[in-house]
Amino acid sequence: VAYTRINSPNELEILINAPRDGFLVRLENFHPGWQAFVDKVKTKIYRANYAFQAIRVAEGEHRILFRFSTIYHLLFYIHIFCIFLNWLAFSFFLYNANKQD
Repeated sequence: VAYTRINSPNELEILINAPRDGFLVRLENFHPGWQAFVDKVKTKIYRANYAFQAIRVAEGEHRILFRFSTIYHLLFYIHIFCIFLNWLAFSFFLYNANKQD
């Protein structure tokens, strides 16, 4: 490995010079949200030892990018919106219940 740069917690860039064809094993938990790019071409991430990540790398110099992206942040905002709607409905219910007494 010649160079490693962590752009954010969800992104890792590696420059390597592989002496021969093989696998690059990364000791990061395997998760379907991870994507790997070798020289800007998306490549498959394999499971290594049941828990880690591995990608196939050809001989030569390569720029490898690992990126994590999921819809978790969208689900978080949907959850907050639903909580707000429930709070609004409950407030409306309490307002109308006091009004009828």
